Amino acid sequence: MQKFFSKYALAAHLALLAVAPLFLFPYFDSSVTAEVLLWMSLLTVLWLVLEPSKRVGEYLRQAQGRVLRSCVLDPLFGLFVLFFVIALIRCFNDGVQLVYDFLGDEWKWFITPSRVSWLPGSAGNAGSIELSTYIAVMVSVMACRHALGKSARIMFVFLSSLFAAIAAITAIWVLKGDAKLVADTTNYIPSSFSGSAFGVFSLSSIVSLAGMFERRWNKSLLLFAFAIGGAFSGLWYFGSSPIIGIYSVVGVLLILSSAINVAITNGLSAFFKFFVALIIASIIPIMVLRFLMPIEILDQKLAFLTFDFFDPQYYASRSEYVEIAKNVWQDGFMWQGGGLGCLPLYIQNCMAEKFWVKDIPCGWWQLIAERGFIGLAMYILPICFMLFTFALRLVKIRTLRAFWPMVILGLTVLLTVCVEGLFNAALLSPEVLVSTVAFLAVGVSSFSRRKVEGVENKE
Repeated sequence: MQKFFSKYALAAHLALLAVAPLFLFPYFDSSVTAEVLLWMSLLTVLWLVLEPSKRVGEYLRQAQGRVLRSCVLDPLFGLFVLFFVIALIRCFNDGVQLVYDFLGDEWKWFITPSRVSWLPGSAGNAGSIELSTYIAVMVSVMACRHALGKSARIMFVFLSSLFAAIAAITAIWVLKGDAKLVADTTNYIPSSFSGSAFGVFSLSSIVSLAGMFERRWNKSLLLFAFAIGGAFSGLWYFGSSPIIGIYSVVGVLLILSSAINVAITNGLSAFFKFFVALIIASIIPIMVLRFLMPIEILDQKLAFLTFDFFDPQYYASRSEYVEIAKNVWQDGFMWQGGGLGCLPLYIQNCMAEKFWVKDIPCGWWQLIAERGFIGLAMYILPICFMLFTFALRLVKIRTLRAFWPMVILGLTVLLTVCVEGLFNAALLSPEVLVSTVAFLAVGVSSFSRRKVEGVENKE
């Protein structure tokens, strides 16, 4: 048991860190989520330092030194530290708010700038959730890049999917009587992006099943099936129709690629067991949709089957929100943005109350309007750095081997979330962002050196 904990404790803490917002969203607001992410990040850092994965023949002290050196010397770590300072400045440089005051020769509503207008700013407590999310991202990426071995990486993907499945079933049971909340998820501007997050974990659950055959954990097949079924239940219950359509299509593609990999590496017997697990997993969402979701809501969620993704007024309202975001960005805030959380204030100042939203249906424009080019760089540069690492390892593929379903998962999740960002702001939420970059880091790190034939014979 001690060996099990020493091998997988870090993976378990990383999984809890990624899934924590999904356990909290039915009960608490973003301030509580920010506090939990900070504490979970601290615990994960302790496990990162104390119990990293050990290589063959390596003592714990040697593993600790190796991981610390590789983290500190990683250029991406320096980039994260720089962006952490910017996020810290934005958190404390608040003051952006909507006020009614005498301006010029009349009384009117207007948006005040942050305390130091030329620095990145924020409105209310919006800066705290961004800071805690960025810390969680930094810890997750560095741990996945340097401190997890092959088994630990697969365990991380599996445990995050399993915890997400538990969070989904718990939230569905607690909120099953809240018809308004379930109805709100049929709109494409939801108050929570839990549906998108469950979509991300439903994709990871498929790959974790392929990892089960890779590591010969066949006795745990029912747990892996539960992870798949529970995550997909969360996607269908809390996701809007387009979200369900996007992640279902991507899920089918991942099932095909993972099944092919299982057949090639483990034989036809494992291939058929793979689909048996999927059949068992399908029972859970079928039962949830049959007994816990009103039939009229289910009909609305199935709209993607008719390729009727958006209602007729969606594109018109989307263009209005995007136009407001463009005006904010161009109004002297091109580099630092208008302030984190400022866009809802501008919407309140420009539109009728029934059109007020917290997040507009285009996450990329909301990102650049509130955070400017600096905020965009905080998102893009770490991802580009990891993709550059991926490209370097592809060049060396003759001397490396990879668990390809994990590699495909990282790239697929990133692409899906980026495309989804054209239609909602899920990519800005901690429940989606932390897991997305963690899976990308795990995928890029899923390359290992091929063993020399003599070493293999000796072992």
